[in-house]
This record gives sequence, C-alpha cells and structure tokens, in this order.
Amino acid sequence: MSIGYRLTTNPGLESLLSREAVEKSGHLRPVTEERPAGFAGHVRVSFDRPSRRTPCSELFTLRSAYHVIHDLGGWELTKDRLIDELCERVRELEIPGLENGTTFRVSCVRIGTHEFQSPDVERAVGSVIDERPDVSVDLANFDTEVRVDISDSLCMVGLQLTRESLDRRHQWVWRPRVSLRPAVAYAMLRLVEERHKERGEAENGSPQHALAGGVTRRTSWKVLDPFCGSGTVLMEAADIWPGAQLFGMDKREEAVAGCCSNLEILRSSGFPEKADRITVKQGDARDLKELWPAASFDAIVTNPPFGVRLHGAADLVRLYERFFSGATHVVKPGGTIVCLAARKRDKILRLVEDSSQLKMLGCHIIEVGGVFPGILVIERVGT
Repeated sequence: MSIGYRLTTNPGLESLLSREAVEKSGHLRPVTEERPAGFAGHVRVSFDRPSRRTPCSELFTLRSAYHVIHDLGGWELTKDRLIDELCERVRELEIPGLENGTTFRVSCVRIGTHEFQSPDVERAVGSVIDERPDVSVDLANFDTEVRVDISDSLCMVGLQLTRESLDRRHQWVWRPRVSLRPAVAYAMLRLVEERHKERGEAENGSPQHALAGGVTRRTSWKVLDPFCGSGTVLMEAADIWPGAQLFGMDKREEAVAGCCSNLEILRSSGFPEKADRITVKQGDARDLKELWPAASFDAIVTNPPFGVRLHGAADLVRLYERFFSGATHVVKPGGTIVCLAARKRDKILRLVEDSSQLKMLGCHIIEVGGVFPGILVIERVGT
C-alpha cells in the first residue's frame, strides 16, 4: 500500500527539497513528485511501505521543508461552485484520527483569484466535519489539523502533521522583522555542498569518493557571511557542517550585538561547540579587501540587502561592485560564492560575466513573501 505525503517549501526550492527527502529516507525508496497538480512550493513523497519507526519520521528532519502533510485527496472542481463541491467531497472523505472526543481545526492556503477568502473555506469545511459524531472544533488546542490547499480550481486536502514550521529550530533574542528564513539559508548552504560534491565527482570520477571527500573537507572549511544580520546562515552552517569555521560581519552595530546575543543563547542551550566556531565582528562588506587577507575563505554565503534602505538603484549597484571585487579577493580559487539577489540581479550577472575570476554556475529563482529573488551560485576561478 502506497502512503503519500506532501512537503511544503518556497516555490523554486522543490527540486532541492526533493533531493533532500530522497537522501534522508533513501532506505525507504521514496518516489517524489515536484509541484503535484501544479501546486508551487509542494513536493509529494510516496512510500511503498511506512517506516517501522514513527510514520514518515525522516520527513520531520528535513531542513528545506516547512510542513509535512498526509495526503487524503485532491480534485479539480468547478471554480464558481468550489466551496460547495469541496464540502461534498470532504463529507465523503475518510479522515484518519477523527475519533470519539477528537478536536480539530481546518486551515486553508489559497493561491489565485476567488470570490471567497480562506476563512470562508475554513468555516464551510469545518462545519461539514463537525457533522461527524463526537468531534468538535478547537482552533487553539486541536488534536487534528485538516489542511485545504487551493490553487485556482484545484483542491488538495490532507492532515497537517506539523504544529509549527520545521524551520523554527533556532532561538532568537534579536531578529529583524524581515529576516532570512532558516530553510532558505539551508538551501543556500546545500547548493555550496552540492557544487563541491559535483566538482569532486568530476575530478575523481566517483560519487562515493566525492561524498567522502566532501565530508572530510568541510570539517576544515572557512565560510564568511558579510551581511550576517541575526546570524541565520551562520547557525545553519554550524548545524550541518561540524568543524567548519564560520565568520560573520555586518556594518550595523545593532546587528552585530543582536547576532552575538543569539549566539549566547545557542551556547547556553547546550551547544557551546557550535557557538564557539562562529566569530562575528563589525565591518562593511564593501571593504573585504581591507578586512581579510587574500584567499581566506572556501565560501561566502550571504543575503545582501535588496536595496530598500539604500538611496537608489545606483547605490545598490555600487554596493554589488565593491562587494564582488572584495569577494574575489578573499575567496580561494575553486571556492564558491552563494548570495540571494532580488533587485538589479541583471547587474550582478553582468559583473560576473565581465570578470575573469568569477563564473556563474546557476541562478535559482525562488519566492519569498511575494518577492522573487534568485539564489546565485558563483565559482571563484583562476589563481
């Protein structure tokens, strides 16, 4: 019997999430489908047999996922009668876990233009489920969460198995309102690792050799985040790269103090070895040449400002020019620069194209809160 789950992530990260899911549950031989029924930001994972441990326990360890949903059904419905038809389907649907005394809630995530809002769906579907004997609605202390995803006329219903997002794994003392999410930070770091693994395969001709070499090498990696903010990239890297030496910078005194406070929480929470591998100092990412010796780092992984607080597009372009000039200086030949870029991304592409020391390896467009930045993967070439 096939058991199916859906995983959610940022649109554009489906392939990376699919690879991570296969890697972490490989002994179960899952089959993955990216964007099932056209749902962006979703990956369906199917198993021929459940894990002998907690059902789909491997899925709860995924760092590029937000939620795990047990699939119950999906349909294409008539758009102007969507809620009515959806309620008819749910009325006939077998929903595991709705037993005597069970409490539940319904949540809805909706994409597209409709004549109704998500709360309308939640109320209607909730009323239908509430017709079942000995179950009751409890929006706060529920036993079961029924999730409805709608994209235009397509609907999918499942049980959301995660109470909170899987990327809520760090404790924060200081965190700006607009911050890089850990799942995106992990994706950026994973692209560095995949790039080095691919390079190892090309040089050694063996995926096994490359993987083993990558694990060995990244214990001594030196990685810089010159726009570190609250330290999301640094803490994700400390989690996944044991032994790597991690360095963060930010020109804002407030950000440096806040990041150091977050590291103190990490240290006092029982992870001093992770916090001790992270060094943070105040500095301007435009001055990397003056702040660090040449070829100091194996990689730069960072989220530069999108330009909202700068005075104009020209200032953003100058920021990129000086940052990449410095990055070329401090990253070792053969190293990697991964950054998130939204506005003036074409200027970065041109900077890389015009440089004899940089090579664009990929641009992965993702969605982050209605903005569509690209994760740029750049190789430092030359000597």
